Amino acid sequence: MNGGSINITSTGGEGIASKNILTINSGNIKVVSTDDAFNAEVAMYVNGGNIYAQSSANDAVDSNGTFTITGGKLVAIGAGTPESSIDCGTNAFKITGGQLIGIAGTTSGPTAASSTVHSVVLGSGTPQIIHIEAADGTEALTFQAPFAYSTLVFASAKLKANTTYSVWTGGTMTAGVNFNGLFSGGTYNKGTKTAATFTTTNMVTQAGGTITTK
Repeated sequence: MNGGSINITSTGGEGIASKNILTINSGNIKVVSTDDAFNAEVAMYVNGGNIYAQSSANDAVDSNGTFTITGGKLVAIGAGTPESSIDCGTNAFKITGGQLIGIAGTTSGPTAASSTVHSVVLGSGTPQIIHIEAADGTEALTFQAPFAYSTLVFASAKLKANTTYSVWTGGTMTAGVNFNGLFSGGTYNKGTKTAATFTTTNMVTQAGGTITTK
């Protein structure tokens, strides 16, 4: 997929499926489905584009092989446990660029050995803003969750190494660009600071939630 605008709503099956390798290089793509929003039989690559994947009863993104993100922006909304925002089983989940936010019951775990972008897995949340920032006030994430979830996965170059982050919930956003709940720019008007904190001492940090092992 090399560009264009694609908007798919599927009430009886998968949104976009490949019997081989699925590669997205660019484009504005929105898929809302009951089954997997995206499914790849062999492997899936996201190299660019603005992608929204939502499944009401299954995984947002399901690769039966490896899953790799090198660029672009991906918002992945899966169903509750045992379904995932990103599901590639225990195969390699490599992140070297781009920005990912996923919520669902579970997630596959990013592969620390091959990833070059930091990621974090957090626990449950409700349909409200979740905001992550460093001690100096630098924003890493501001995301309006559309549904309650058990597991959140976030990866971005905004997450810096060896940095401690706090998590806020609620509040409001003033201005900024809103891509299906993922904000860039604008001003976050703070809600409630939670007890959750994490430090990016490793490439992948788990501070809650469930990483699937199947």
